Amino acid sequence: MSTETTEHSWGTWKPVRARFWLLAAIIVIAAATVWYTPVQYTGSDSRGALLTSQTLIKTGSVRLDATEADTDSYGYRVHEHRGHTYYYFPVGSPVLALPVTLAATAFGADLEKPATDHRLQRLLAVLTLALACGIVFIWAAGRTGLARATVLTAAVVWGSSVMSTGATAYWSSNWAVILNAAALFLLSHRRETDDPGRLVLLATLLFWSYLCRPTGAVAVVVVGLLLVFTLRWRAWPYAVALTFWATFFLVWSLLEFGEPLPAYYMPGRIESDGLSSAALAGHLISPSRGLLVHSPYIAVVICGLAWRWRSFLRSPLSIACAAWLGLHWLAISQFPHWWAGHSFGARLWTEVMPAGAALALSAIRWVDRDGTRTGRRIWFTALLLTAATSVFINTAQGLYHDPSYMWNRSPDIDHHPEFLTDWRFPQFLATDAHNNRRFLAVTEAPPPLRLDVAVSATDERIEFNNWNQPEWGGEQPFRWSRGTRPLVVFSLRPDEGAPPTHLALDLGAFGRQDVTVLLDEREIGTLHIADFAPERHELELPETWCSGESLRACRHVLGFQIRRPSFGRQDPRRIAISFWGMTLTSNDHTQGDRP
Repeated sequence: MSTETTEHSWGTWKPVRARFWLLAAIIVIAAATVWYTPVQYTGSDSRGALLTSQTLIKTGSVRLDATEADTDSYGYRVHEHRGHTYYYFPVGSPVLALPVTLAATAFGADLEKPATDHRLQRLLAVLTLALACGIVFIWAAGRTGLARATVLTAAVVWGSSVMSTGATAYWSSNWAVILNAAALFLLSHRRETDDPGRLVLLATLLFWSYLCRPTGAVAVVVVGLLLVFTLRWRAWPYAVALTFWATFFLVWSLLEFGEPLPAYYMPGRIESDGLSSAALAGHLISPSRGLLVHSPYIAVVICGLAWRWRSFLRSPLSIACAAWLGLHWLAISQFPHWWAGHSFGARLWTEVMPAGAALALSAIRWVDRDGTRTGRRIWFTALLLTAATSVFINTAQGLYHDPSYMWNRSPDIDHHPEFLTDWRFPQFLATDAHNNRRFLAVTEAPPPLRLDVAVSATDERIEFNNWNQPEWGGEQPFRWSRGTRPLVVFSLRPDEGAPPTHLALDLGAFGRQDVTVLLDEREIGTLHIADFAPERHELELPETWCSGESLRACRHVLGFQIRRPSFGRQDPRRIAISFWGMTLTSNDHTQGDRP
């Protein structure tokens, strides 16, 4: 196979210390970025992968029948098949986690415990993202200068869903990124790639990427066609290795499941009527899921490729990468649930970002070699600015901006996907105030409250926004705030008689908190809360607040403006106050407590 001539190689870097320390710095920064992010999804799809890995070590099987863990609590993450319980998601990530799982269990870790599973997922996220960064940087630095390689690594990793998704849990796409990047490194290396050993390794890398993410089948086919086109009959080792792995997987699946493929790999699991125009457009330009919106450097790369289109058409590898990205786009646009649930940005593009990196490397080299001086300056300036923007969006906003995380929950994006195309409220620019506006736009008045009747933090007659799930303090439930502007939504009965005149709030605090309380956007008081144990705070209501039956029958919004939300040492949530309950009373009301 004829490969493109490279201008740099790892072995020619000078000085040696500079290249080593730059690589080390990139890996350390990547590890720190992952480790310290407060945004974590370890309880999502990835929960169960490490339990399966531990079960493989103990029993030699992926069946979860023998585990003492409560598999019912895993919900959709496990499924029953032929009388056995299995982890539903791809088998590749549990298998590739075996070395780390083996080491952890040797030191007494029990992955049946959710806390242990969470910690090991965090560790694996650190290791996989650091490895991905190292591969991308070495690959880029072998084909262009150190400065440009650093910028490209930052864009491809920190400026994409590789970081904003991969840092939050042990996702199956974490390994897919590594395997795809390693495969493309082999394809683009300056040495001839028709060595049988390299082709066998290439097939192995791509097939295991498929085991991690079934959409990896696109890469297997595209690279196979590329090899046939460039090597013809000399590509036979790739075909033989691929046949070996496919046969092994087929036989194992038939023996284990009685079907040629596990359930997650079966095309029929996607209940789709075909390509959706909403999905096709959304994957590219949705304000909250679009690839070009969250990683705008890719648009600059596309412009560079179009500018040097003759060079692009002479590069089989670049054409293959473009085809890979295009076919992947068509594949993920078949999903009815195309926005990938509670996530950030272009999550479903994660595993193919190495193909984007290959195209970016080619564009950098061609523009640098053939572009005019003015054109080069404009293009590289645009690339630098959009790369910085991509890093800001995916790392700063995706991993360290709590309202971006809460954007999925307030309101639940799976119930209100119309916000995916709403440019007024893009996820990466989310604020607590914007999330409240979205929540209130779709929230109707809950069942009415009765005066003089206390309601708790779990009462169904109250709607909560920007609060965490209920916890229990002794026998009493409470909720921690999440962010700076939590809301409580309620309504009143129109036949109560005298209007409410006082509001009693039972609140606690994480440290000392100064809280401004608003009722229907009118300030009604400022509270100073210092203790975790709940204290009762009495507030007098404005006389004109709730006059008239029509107004009293409407929805009312109780808001809290918190000045200093905090992160706990062992708690990644941005919390400040705890809500335990509330009571509305009237000076003229004598009904007393009623059920």
